[in-house]
Amino acid sequence: MLLTLLRFGFVAPVFAHFNETIASLTTVRAFQQQQRLIEKNDKNNDNFGRAMLSQNLCFRWLSIRLNSVLRKTRTYLLRCHLISKTIIFTKTGSGRTYR
Repeated sequence: MLLTLLRFGFVAPVFAHFNETIASLTTVRAFQQQQRLIEKNDKNNDNFGRAMLSQNLCFRWLSIRLNSVLRKTRTYLLRCHLISKTIIFTKTGSGRTYR
């Protein structure tokens, strides 16, 4: 949730700057401010890219970690199931194994 908010926090400046640039395009050209606005746009896009990279890395790590935990849990449950199948309990409560 926090990473999604972080991403949207960096998306807003990109779109806001783009809209401002398009709306005042004639003024930008008149005062020859194209290079400054290009640099500002690049900076906004870099910040957005960093936020997206952080979010993607966190999601990737979480996916790998959850897969690892689930794989270990599945292996443990399978071993418990196989062990319980190899023990036969008699009416007296004593157990014996067979192969």
